Amino acid sequence: NIKEQVESTYKKAYWDKLKEDMNNKNNDLLLLILEEIRARIALLTPNRIDIHQTLAEYIDIDLIKQMLDHDAMDNKFIYGLVSYIIETLKQLEAPVQNVKTEEWKEETLKLLEDTNEISNFLPIFFQKVFDKIEVIENEVKLIKESKLYEKIKESKKV
Repeated sequence: NIKEQVESTYKKAYWDKLKEDMNNKNNDLLLLILEEIRARIALLTPNRIDIHQTLAEYIDIDLIKQMLDHDAMDNKFIYGLVSYIIETLKQLEAPVQNVKTEEWKEETLKLLEDTNEISNFLPIFFQKVFDKIEVIENEVKLIKESKLYEKIKESKKV
């Protein structure tokens, strides 16, 4: 229970820091988060260069940095970025999760449309993204540890 409380407090402080930084026009943490999301999705698809290229196009850190530096980041761009991230995670997750993810997408995009403060929206969105990535990573790990996966690997060697 103490471990969960410490973890919860740490996560809250992290997301509060992101919000504070964004309000102070310090975008370093935001850019690091986007880099981590891009990297972790790429790690889930190690042999899919096409996905890596699309990730680099949609989560173009240099472009996003320039947009942030010049206050050129608008809701249309954020809407596209958020939609892309959610759709990518939906493709990578177990199909049984797709209905929940589609509901999350609808709720998230509605929230984005209704928000005036992007610094309130993004920490909530990113928390959910990291939760989803963690679930997908755990599912992949379980599959790789399964006996069926071992048999498939062995049959491909023959």
